[in-house]
Amino acid sequence: MVQISKHGKLVKTATIWLEQNKFTNVEYEFKVHRGNGLLPKTYQIDIVVELNGIRFAIECGGSKPDRLDELLESFDYVFVFPHGWTVPYAWRAGMNLCKNCGQTIEGGDHDIR
Repeated sequence: MVQISKHGKLVKTATIWLEQNKFTNVEYEFKVHRGNGLLPKTYQIDIVVELNGIRFAIECGGSKPDRLDELLESFDYVFVFPHGWTVPYAWRAGMNLCKNCGQTIEGGDHDIR
């Protein structure tokens, strides 16, 4: 029997959520090239979808806030599926994330990134 990684399970959870919410034209492991010729950056995004001309990037698991902020420059919305969640949250620039679990925080017992 083939073992699916935690990340693979989270991508499957995200796929189910997308199907339930009528998203189609799903692309996996989508690459975005940014930056100028001297400092180019390539990001691999777990899932990208487009609906009615609106582009969505979906990250599964943890991601650094600065990376998520940069994705907002290329996509209309960025959603994050933290480990253990079955629905995502919408990323907004300047949000705080827990270094340990990757979830959004508003204070409490978390280690802020």
